[in-house]
Amino acid sequence: MSIPVPGETSTLLSRIPPGRVLERHTENDGLVRDAIIGLADGLTVPFAVTAGLSSINQEQTRIGSTTLVILGGAAELFAGSISMSLGAYLATVTDAQHFHVEEAREQRQVADTPGLEGEMVVDMFAMYGLSREEISPLLENFRRNPEAWVKFMMDFELKLERPLPSQPFRSALTMGMAYFIGQYTWTLASHRLLADILAKADLSP
Repeated sequence: MSIPVPGETSTLLSRIPPGRVLERHTENDGLVRDAIIGLADGLTVPFAVTAGLSSINQEQTRIGSTTLVILGGAAELFAGSISMSLGAYLATVTDAQHFHVEEAREQRQVADTPGLEGEMVVDMFAMYGLSREEISPLLENFRRNPEAWVKFMMDFELKLERPLPSQPFRSALTMGMAYFIGQYTWTLASHRLLADILAKADLSP
């Protein structure tokens, strides 16, 4: 299979219909991670809460054990969702602050020590078998365009992605809703089983 030369590549790209995406890549990996974490916690945390509440002696409370478990689970459902949302929001805000701090450091390094930054670029491309002479035009272009140089270093040296302004709210909403759904699903699935267990143990009112 032959490798297309630059002219042939441009010809191939020109044949792609307008509006068609050449390659599809996911851009919501952070939201998927938040959803998985929230759903996993929502499915596991209520088990410990329910087990603890169901062990309380009915004579020590004015309400039945079944009612206590339901009320406690409902309280934990909302409190846990709020807690997970706040945790996701603060974590995302911290990541955004970390990105901006590193970006400011890269901007200073590109402006104050361009020679050292250039050597780092040479070392990065040397891992792919490219010589200093082959990437010299790239370095010259970076020196004329410091903003592109900083972006390149953020992407390939630090591997940090610029966060979206709405990311903290999206992450908080995703994790909170996933936790709520996970716990609510577990509650629906286990309520009948728990009631049967408590009835057999003669703990229900």
